[in-house]
Amino acid sequence: MDAPFSCSDLAWDRWDLDTLRKYIHVVVRIARVVVAPEFRGADIGQMLVIHAARFARDRWQVSGYRPYFLEISGDMLKFVPFAERAGMTFVGETEGNLARVAKDMRYLIGRFGENSTGKTKFEEISGILDQQITRMDRSIRLMREEGIDANALVQRLENLSHNKVLRHFALFHGIVSLPKPHYMLGLSNEAAEFLERRVKQLSISNGHVPPDIVISRISAPINLNKLTVEFKSKVRRTYRTHAVQQAFDISPDDIDVTVLKNFSLTIEPGKVVAIIGPSGSGKTSLLRLLANRRNDPAMVVSGNIEFPSNVHAATFDEVRSRKPLIEAIGENDVRSALYLLGLAGLSEPVLYLKRFEELSRGQQYRAMLAKLIASRCNVWIVDEFCANLDHATANIVADNIQKVARRVGATVIVAAPHSDNFLYSLRPDLVVVLSTSWDHSTLLGDTYLKMMANPVEARGSIPRLQLWTSLLNAIKEGTKCATVRRGRRLIKPGLLLLSDGHDTVAVRVTSSTSKWFSHLSNEDARAEGLEDASALKTSIRHIYPDLREHSLVTVVNFERLCKAVVVKEEKDKE
Repeated sequence: MDAPFSCSDLAWDRWDLDTLRKYIHVVVRIARVVVAPEFRGADIGQMLVIHAARFARDRWQVSGYRPYFLEISGDMLKFVPFAERAGMTFVGETEGNLARVAKDMRYLIGRFGENSTGKTKFEEISGILDQQITRMDRSIRLMREEGIDANALVQRLENLSHNKVLRHFALFHGIVSLPKPHYMLGLSNEAAEFLERRVKQLSISNGHVPPDIVISRISAPINLNKLTVEFKSKVRRTYRTHAVQQAFDISPDDIDVTVLKNFSLTIEPGKVVAIIGPSGSGKTSLLRLLANRRNDPAMVVSGNIEFPSNVHAATFDEVRSRKPLIEAIGENDVRSALYLLGLAGLSEPVLYLKRFEELSRGQQYRAMLAKLIASRCNVWIVDEFCANLDHATANIVADNIQKVARRVGATVIVAAPHSDNFLYSLRPDLVVVLSTSWDHSTLLGDTYLKMMANPVEARGSIPRLQLWTSLLNAIKEGTKCATVRRGRRLIKPGLLLLSDGHDTVAVRVTSSTSKWFSHLSNEDARAEGLEDASALKTSIRHIYPDLREHSLVTVVNFERLCKAVVVKEEKDKE
C-alpha cells in the first residue's frame, strides 16, 4: 500500500501513519468465512467472498468513505484457496508475533499479572490489542499448569523464537501466532490496477498454492464390443435344493444366469459415464470387467474388451489405516492431504484428526473419494455411487468428482440404481440405462438430463406407473407404445418408469391427452398393440370395469429409451 494512489475522491503518496489514520476505512476486512461442514467442498466460501465484495462495493461506507479494497487473512488460506478462486490477489503474509511474543508477554504479565484491575479498561481503549490480553490470560493459565513463573515462561518463548520445535508450538497454542497468507481485492478499476502493479513491482509470489493433481489421461477409448456375461455355478445337492428343483424345475447341478447380453459401449478418454439400472441388471459385473477384475471362476465372458495400453483403474475402496485422515490420505505433505480432503468435501478440521472408522457413513464416503483422487489412476470406477448419502451431500460429492476429473483428465465410470439425487451435479457425458440382460441403451448425458428435467423439477423424483406384467412384456417386445389411465392425469413429456412390481422399463413420454372414453380411436388402439377402438375399450374395461362412455381417460404415448431386441437364435427355437 506504500505507493502513490489516487482516484476520484481520495489520494495518497505514502501509506504512513497519518494516511492510515485518515483512510483506514477504505479497506474493508472479511474477519472469517464460515460454512456448515455438510456444505463444504461446494465452493460456497468462494461465492460468499464474491458477494461480500459486491456488498462492500455497493452498500458499505464508514466515516463517509466507501471502500476501495477488500482484504482477508487466515491459516486456512494455505490449504483451501477459496479467496484466490474468488478473484483475490495474494499480497504477502501477516507478520505474526513469533519475533515479539516474549517481549509482549513480559510487558503484559508484568503490568497485570494475576490482577485483572485495569485490564478491562485497557481492552476497551486498545482496540485490536484485546487479542494480546487473551494471549496473556492463556500464558498465565499455562504457567499454573506447568508450575513455572513469568521469567521461565518468557525464557521458553525467547527460545521458541530461535528453535522451532513442534511440541513447543503445541504447548504455546493460542499464544504464538505464525504468519498467515493475506489476500486483497480491488473494488474499483483504479484499486484493481494498483494492486496488480504493486504485486509485480514487489515480485510477490504465492507460496501457498495447493499442489495440482497430475495424471496421465488414457491414450485411447475403452471399447466393449458385443459383450456377454454369464455366471455358471453348481450347488451341492441336498434335500432342500432337491425340493426347489421339484417345485420350480431348476437344477442345482448347473445354474446359468446371464447378466449382460450383446452389450457394446465406447468410453472416450476423460469422459464421465453413469450406468443406471435396478438391482440385478448387470451394473456391478460391468464395473468389474472395466476394472479388469475377473477373479470369479463362475463368470464366463464372451465378446471383446479393448483397453488402452496406459490404463490404470482405481475402484472405490475403504481407507484401511488406523492413522488419522491427515496421515492416511495423500503423500507426506499437509497441504496435499488437506487439498485432497477438501476436494472430496471433508473440510471440517476435527475430521482431519479422526480415523476412518470413527467417521459417519457419509464422511467415510468422502474419505474414500479423496483416496480415489490420490491414487493418481486415470480411470475412476465407483459402484453404488452416492447410495448412502443425503441429497445435499450426494450433489456436493458428484459435483466435486466431475470437476476434478475433467480438470485432470480422468475417466469416471459410476453405477447406481437411482440417479435423481446426484445426476444434475455429476453432469455425465454418457448415460447407460440397463433394464435386463438384453435390454440396454446408451444416451448422451444432455439428452438424458432433458428427459428427466420436468418430472424432477415438479416432484423431486422420476414419475412411475404400475402395469400388469403382460402389458410390460408387450412394451419390451415393442408392440405397445401407449397406456390408457382412468381420469385426468398430469403426466408431462419426459422420463417415465413403467413397472409391474418386479421389473422396470424406462420410457420417454411424447404426449399425454385426456379425452372421453367414447372418443378412443383406432389410432389409440394401434398404439396399445390392438386392432381397433372396440378391442381397446374391451381391454380397458377388464382393468376398469366401472368405466362409462362419458368417463374421462388419459392416453399416454411414449417411446422406448432402447429399441426392442430380437435374438435370432431364440426366434428360431420358437
